[in-house]
Parts: sequence; C-alpha cells; structure tokens
Amino acid sequence: MDNSYRFNNRSKSQTKQIQHHYELIQHIFIEMEHVLVAFSGGVDSALLLKVGTDALGAKCTGVLGVSPSLAGDEKNQAIQFAQKLNANLEILFTREMENPLYLQNDHRRCFYCKQELYSEIWRLAEEKNIHFVVDGTNADDVTDYRPGLDAAKALKVRSPLLEAGLGKDDIRNLAQYLNIPVWDKPAQPCLASRVMYGQPIEAAVLEKIYYAEQFIKKRGYKIVRVRSIGSYASVEVGKDEVDRLLQEEESHIIIKTLYDLGFQKVHIDPDGYRQGKLNARTATG
Repeated sequence: MDNSYRFNNRSKSQTKQIQHHYELIQHIFIEMEHVLVAFSGGVDSALLLKVGTDALGAKCTGVLGVSPSLAGDEKNQAIQFAQKLNANLEILFTREMENPLYLQNDHRRCFYCKQELYSEIWRLAEEKNIHFVVDGTNADDVTDYRPGLDAAKALKVRSPLLEAGLGKDDIRNLAQYLNIPVWDKPAQPCLASRVMYGQPIEAAVLEKIYYAEQFIKKRGYKIVRVRSIGSYASVEVGKDEVDRLLQEEESHIIIKTLYDLGFQKVHIDPDGYRQGKLNARTATG
C-alpha cells in the first residue's frame, strides 16, 4: 500500500492520538525550557526541531554535526529544512575521523561517532548555559543493535520521542500532520554505516560510496545502499525496486559506473534493502 494513502486516511480517534502525541512532546520541551537538538535532517530529528521550536521558539536550537561521514546532499537538505522552519541552527564540525577507535570500524563504531557528536554538542550547551541536549531516538530504535544509544545514555542525552512512547509510524503520522516535508523520507544513516565491520574507515571510501549512491538515486531509486566490502561493492535498493535493478541493461549501467568509481567487483543484492541487515549479522556473530 502507498504510504501516503496509509497515513492520510485516519479516523477521528487516530487524529486525536496524533494531537495527544504532539502535546506530550511539547510538554517535555516546555519542562526543559532551553534545549539543543541533535539534528540530522531525518524525520525523527526534524520532528523534534519542529515541535521544540513551536514550544520554545528561539530557546530551541538544532545542531548539525558535519564530517566526511555525512553525505553532502543530506547536509544541504537539513540546512534548507531548518531555514524553512525558521529554526535556530548551529553547525559543528566533528572529529571522529581523528579517533583510531572509530577508524578501526569494529561493532562499536557508532558509539565513538555519537560520543564525539554529543560531547561537542554539550560543549556548545555549556557555552550557552543550556542544560539539556536531546536526540531523535524512538521506541522502535531500542529493538535494533545501536551502540550510539550507549553514548547517549553515558552523556545524559534525553530522547523525547522515546519518553513519549512514539515508534516510527507514530512519528511519521505526526510529522505529516504537522506538514513536515520529510515525513516519509527513508532512513538515511551515515556513510560509514555502509562499510563492512573490520574494514578501516577512510574518507576516500566514504566519498566513493556517496558518488555511487548519488548516481543510483538519480536513476529514480528511492532507497539505495552501496556497501563497501573491501574493494567490492554490494548494491541494495528497496524490495519493490529490485526487479528493475536486475534488468540486464540497467544493472550493466550501474555496475560499469561503480567500476569507474574504483570498485573492483559489484554485487547486486537480489534480496533488496532491509534496515539493520548489517547489525543483525554482527549481533549473531
């Protein structure tokens, strides 16, 4: 079923529940009084920035962490969203690429990344005499393997969506209700998440992944992941788009382009994209 149909056709009781969720999150922000939001441009943090700005005005500020692991188009879209919202936005340049523990890319990589991000946001908070930092963690996130949650807990980052009990469908419903343009945006984690655990993180590899994904997206695919496995690339698209990708002419064009970018072998995953696929392999050994 088309998502727009599923989220547009709501009963009165569902609409009432959405309004209740909005009030719950607003109340959390109002209690905190002055807040920095870890903002990435995805639907979770976009919703937080919208509701926080509604509740607190200039006392809510989004903070966008920028590094080689953030895709350029994601950075631009995040900035544009904050501008349209007329929300405060600070840009921080994070230095996880200087941390050997991050670069070695073991299963705790996300912890070191988030540790750097939240530490930098807290430094900004201290400069501005702000006592609360929040992120977009939601109720569905705790069911996946996410070391970044450990960093949030260690650094006392609050998660209003989780506190209010909202899962992903609740968030998309509320985001659409509030006319947030990214309400149906697919999950878009950092570029480093495409690199197989154990393969060192390198800026050149992240750049190669970015250009490969951009090329495939421009061919009309909505969900795209290019996984780096040594010198090989594994291409994943949405399950409903796999058949098109597997067509001989289409796959030839994409494989040739990825060869030109420097990948020595290209595999098209016939199973398509599934969130947490890499994490599931890690968790099971």
